[in-house]
Amino acid sequence: MPATTTLGRPGWAQALTSTDLMILGLDGGNPSVVLDVFELVDGVDLAGVTRCLHMLKENRAMLHCGVPRALMVYSPAAGCYAASFDGELHDDLLHLTEAQAGLWLANLSCEHGKLPDTTDHWHVVRVEGCTLSGQDTAAIEAYREHADHLDEEVPVNEDTGIAPPGKVYDRVIARAFWALAERCQDGR
Repeated sequence: MPATTTLGRPGWAQALTSTDLMILGLDGGNPSVVLDVFELVDGVDLAGVTRCLHMLKENRAMLHCGVPRALMVYSPAAGCYAASFDGELHDDLLHLTEAQAGLWLANLSCEHGKLPDTTDHWHVVRVEGCTLSGQDTAAIEAYREHADHLDEEVPVNEDTGIAPPGKVYDRVIARAFWALAERCQDGR
């Protein structure tokens, strides 16, 4: 059962439960209080979160931003959102309800500010099969570079015997990216 709601909040926000908070690691008890903090203290635009959710649901697109890298898509086939943080693909984050996805995005917005609501935003990669497009060409190139090598280890430097740390991180993120990219195309 949803917690006490604040009039004017989006439907996803009104549907939040304390269990949703726990799934996402926000053991704050009352969802309404957590959303109040997001809005009043952190300046999160809950309507902007709703627009971002809608953009993901309506397009073959992935939200990608920040380091550690945050990724989110909508899977039409599964009828849910899926997210990854720092390359992790936890089961709880692969089947998010709209309320849980909204909360995840609101939390992300605390760190990264305004969320995208169109596919031509810097933090959005459009996905058509193996074709990627978007404004963040450096990230897109890193995703492409690792696409054919996801199951391989990053080659080590012959002199040091150590894999370049940046390349290892890029490979981990690319694995999560391509796993979610497949999800956002299922059922379209």
